[in-house]
Amino acid sequence: MNLVTRYMTKNDCYPEGRKITPAGIMVHSTATPGVMAYRWFELWNKSYKAGEMNREVCVHAFVDDTVVLQTLPWDMRALHAGGRANSTHIGFEICEPSGFTYIENSMSGYDAEAQEPYFRAVFTASVELCAYLCGLFDLTPDSIISHNEGYARGIASNHADVMHWFTKHGESMDTFRAAVKTKLTEQEAQNMTKEAFDALMMSYRDENDPLYKTLDDVPPYWKDDAAHLVSKGAIKGDNVHSLGIRRSELKAVIISKRYADSLLGLSAEAEK
Repeated sequence: MNLVTRYMTKNDCYPEGRKITPAGIMVHSTATPGVMAYRWFELWNKSYKAGEMNREVCVHAFVDDTVVLQTLPWDMRALHAGGRANSTHIGFEICEPSGFTYIENSMSGYDAEAQEPYFRAVFTASVELCAYLCGLFDLTPDSIISHNEGYARGIASNHADVMHWFTKHGESMDTFRAAVKTKLTEQEAQNMTKEAFDALMMSYRDENDPLYKTLDDVPPYWKDDAAHLVSKGAIKGDNVHSLGIRRSELKAVIISKRYADSLLGLSAEAEK
């Protein structure tokens, strides 16, 4: 994700500076073919109160195939949902490619095969953005909704995005949320601290290679051999436990003992 910050300081949302506590993320798409992120910045970095814009709109970011352009602080109230979600959700717009027109809200002439590389690039960048925001604000993938899902919940205006577009590429908001969840899991693995890794490995080792602290912990089929090794001083404990040996280590010692016993038995037979 190529995240660039350039705030729309002339848009009235910015000087108003109303703060929100993000409870979710709302995904939009622009429904304007061929207009990319930096052009949207130019179009919307104006005052709607002064009549420089024909409507009251502002989002937190625009996504195209080259950049994720952040245009407001993530915790600043934007005007993207046309409803209560403005006060609860971070909203960003995915820019739609050129090469088609809208006729009665339909993407006339849209060639999904030709547009797949562009779509996949913005889909991936949007997933990465949502994973980043989930980590930043302790959100879950389930808190991510589209504009049309917001309308169905009564917290946004009546818009079709993004399902008018995602379905043409075999995607849905469910697959989008699943992709965000996968990305978060990958990030957790990459960001694991040494202490967390060591604790995880110790837990795995304790489960798969248990520590036998005393002779009572040793399985019956090894107990006589283990007792003999202790009596001969071959196993002396670990300064904490009287036995203090891992299963794999005890197994190796007992195999060696039994092999040595068999050799001694063969030697005794040969001398007879």
